[in-house]
Amino acid sequence: MKEKKEWVDFKAVKAAVTMKMLLEHYGVSGLKREGDELRGRCPIHPSSAGAGVSPFSVNLDKNAFKCFASNCGVHGNVLDFVAAKEKCSVKEAALKMHDWFKVGDSDASGSGRENQSSLNHDAVELLSKLVAEVEVHNSQIANHTSSIREKTAAIKEIVATLQTEV
Repeated sequence: MKEKKEWVDFKAVKAAVTMKMLLEHYGVSGLKREGDELRGRCPIHPSSAGAGVSPFSVNLDKNAFKCFASNCGVHGNVLDFVAAKEKCSVKEAALKMHDWFKVGDSDASGSGRENQSSLNHDAVELLSKLVAEVEVHNSQIANHTSSIREKTAAIKEIVATLQTEV
């Protein structure tokens, strides 16, 4: 039996799930596109027959929604939308969305940890090679700097000798 998940990363859910995904999940249709927004009948509160279109708006760029109807007024982000639609807490909404959209499940089997360990090992190896290359270059720079100092000193001696002869 699957154990009920008690903790969910709200930020990860909000980043992974869009309002458009939720509207499709709930089968919401009839919203008209106006620029970056969708407008139409509110899918959250029941509307009476013949009442017309409720002033409901979804901003796709901001991943937010608002119902301007006086009997509703619900607004917020994807978590708030599911909480209002399902009549549950934001935490329960996040857990539902986590399950529906498989948020973060690519690491669920534990293979993600193995992949992460392998990536960390590869990163350490690459960084070690880079450090070795930098040390070689630093050594070369130190040698060149020493050589430049010696040549500069020799040039100064020649200039001083030429100045005394002129």
